[in-house]
Formats: sequence, structure tokens, C-alpha cells
Amino acid sequence: MTGLPWLATEERQRAFLGQYWYYAMELGDGIVTPGQRFPNVALTRDLISRIDLSGTRCLDIGTMEGLVPVLLKRRGAADVVAVDGLDFSDKIACVKAAYGTDFAYLPNVMSGSLLRALEERHAGEITRHRYTGAPEPRQGFDVVVCSGVLYHVFSPFHVLASARSALRQGGLMVIETAALPLDAYMMQYNFAGTGYVLGPSDTWFPTVPLLDHFLRFLKLMPLDACWLPAGDHLVRFACVARATGHRPTLPQETLMEQATWNLEYATLLRDDFARGGDTAPVPYATASPKPVYRPGVGTCDLHATMRARPPMVPAPAQVELRLGDRA
Repeated sequence: MTGLPWLATEERQRAFLGQYWYYAMELGDGIVTPGQRFPNVALTRDLISRIDLSGTRCLDIGTMEGLVPVLLKRRGAADVVAVDGLDFSDKIACVKAAYGTDFAYLPNVMSGSLLRALEERHAGEITRHRYTGAPEPRQGFDVVVCSGVLYHVFSPFHVLASARSALRQGGLMVIETAALPLDAYMMQYNFAGTGYVLGPSDTWFPTVPLLDHFLRFLKLMPLDACWLPAGDHLVRFACVARATGHRPTLPQETLMEQATWNLEYATLLRDDFARGGDTAPVPYATASPKPVYRPGVGTCDLHATMRARPPMVPAPAQVELRLGDRA
């Protein structure tokens, strides 16, 4: 008898579990998918555990098999939309069944078509509202998670801008990526002259100060950060930032506002996409020790905070999802 009742036979179960799995996830008593157990998932989980998700509407970009949506729903999220460039519909269906949870899943969504896919889904929700009396939908999200995505795309800034467009003012964005711990404003391409730094699906590694600058340029206020060493002169770095109505600029960034006059900027940050509705700050409990704040600006200095805090040492339980997990 199969341990996964939604798979009819043990043969189908073996074939299903024999596929590639990004996440190690328990699907039944003693049945765990052969995931990669990358330690960086612990960073994302730590930041998510600090957010009050009660009643929130969340978006997970690059969801793979849906580990993050399960955690978001279990921590009180009312509505979760998960998108990915690949199609893992069969795995998502099994994960939903195993964890007794439900969330919207949009496969085959490339980074450049994220907002279009969300707009199309929103149009369908409006039609359903008009004809069936379903709750009136809103387009923006309270929380957006972008974990393990930025270093896989050819334009990290564009992806951050799309994610920020989907986030309502006062909402929170959680970002996790491979990064450079240098005190500089630059990105390193995956090919370093003598060979590739990481695998063939990887592209750009921003420095932590540049990521900080990108976030503030896109009207995001960094609040907190955590990290762990990753080898090859890289770190895995995660941060949480709040969407604001202004750009938190430093004294030396006098040209930041003028830089938005570039015609390209209006095609990146869609101020109209998530406008309207609630603007109250989504509650977040900052980690201890406190982050290093920028005097006069009030934002977390991501690089200084990383240097001031020890790296996370993930426990085995933090790199896989179990049926009883809530965070």
C-alpha cells in the first residue's frame, strides 16, 4: 500500500519521488522528497517567521514545489499566489494534499511577464466577483517573497522592480540571494575569466551595498538582514524591506530622484499596480542584536548589519519542511 494515498500505486510513488526536487519536504509518515537541502532556505524561513501574516495577501516568486506558500498559509496568510518559470503542477498538487493547504499556483511565468500574469488573474477575479458575488479582489500584495531568484535572472534590477510593483505601500518584501560581501557597488557576472563561479543557470551576484541601493531606489526601506557563507567568495544573504512612498536617500545620493526621470524607470516601477486599499505597516519583529541603522535616514544599513552579526548556522530541521512545521 502506498504511503501517499493520492498516488495509486507504490510504483507511481517511487517514480514521483525519483524526480528532481529542489526542496526536501515530508509528504507522508517517513516519506521525504529527495530535496537539495540548501542551507539558504533557513534565512528565508527566519525572516518570514518574524512577520505577522494574519489575514495577509502574499506572493511567492520562484516557488518551486511550494515550501514558502505552505509556511505563509500556516502562519495565517489569507491568500497566497505562487508563481514559477517552470511547471511543477503535479508536485504542487501533492504538496497541497499532504499539508492540507491551498494556494493559487501560476506556472510558466517568466520574470518579464510577472505583472501581466497577475493582471490577467486579477481580471478573472473581478469577473468572478461580478457574476458570483465572490469577495471583491485587490491587486496589490501585503507580502512578497523573492527567495533564491535574483542570481538566476539576467536583470536582477528589473525583477526587483516588478516585485516591488506588486507590493502595496506598507507591505514587506523578503529577498534572499547569492551575493558578494564586498564594500562596493557592483555586480559580478557568473563567468569570472577562468571559469564559472556557480552553475549554468546563475547570472549576476550583486554586492550587499548595491542591493541596499537598489531597494531604496525602488521605494523600499531595508529593515533587517541575515546571512551565511557560501564559498567562492560569496554569501547567501537575505533581507526584509518595507514598501514606502518615497526613496530613502543618503546625503551622497543627491541624484537618485533625478535618475528616475529616465524614461526606462516608468516601465520598471509601476506605482499604479498596487495603489489603493490598506497602507498600514505589516508588523515585523526585528531580529536581535538590532540592525545597524543609517543616521538621519532610519533604514537598516544592510552591509554594516551583515558585518555586525554572526552568520546563521542552520539546524537540519530548518532546511527541510515537515508536516508539523509552522515556521
